[in-house]
Amino acid sequence: MILLEKKYGFDFSLLFYDVTTLYFETFSEGELRKNGFSKDNKSQQPQVLVALMVPPEGFPVSYEVFSGNTFEGHTLIPVIKTFIKKHKEKNFTVFADAAMISAKNVEALQAEIFTHPNQHRALIFY
Repeated sequence: MILLEKKYGFDFSLLFYDVTTLYFETFSEGELRKNGFSKDNKSQQPQVLVALMVPPEGFPVSYEVFSGNTFEGHTLIPVIKTFIKKHKEKNFTVFADAAMISAKNVEALQAEIFTHPNQHRALIFY
């Protein structure tokens, strides 16, 4: 597998992370289509959450689709883990909004992601 960083020359030192919802024009739920907090004021319609990580170039380098009833703060750790596993990246900074911060996420970051002394990984919340 050719890694995006090498193939396209992306610099993964700075990554931007965000989550959005996509709603469906139906009222029936499915495996991923679930009613949840709607950013579009469509609380009666099922939705999915899409988590996306991009470098400054804006090209998606990591994403995951979550059930529509998933709290967006619970998406950060799985997406970062997937990114690290897929790209074998050791040094990076993730810029994410404050909704991603929680005591549980901070504990998981310290225990599972910021564990190696030779690696620089940071998370900035705005």
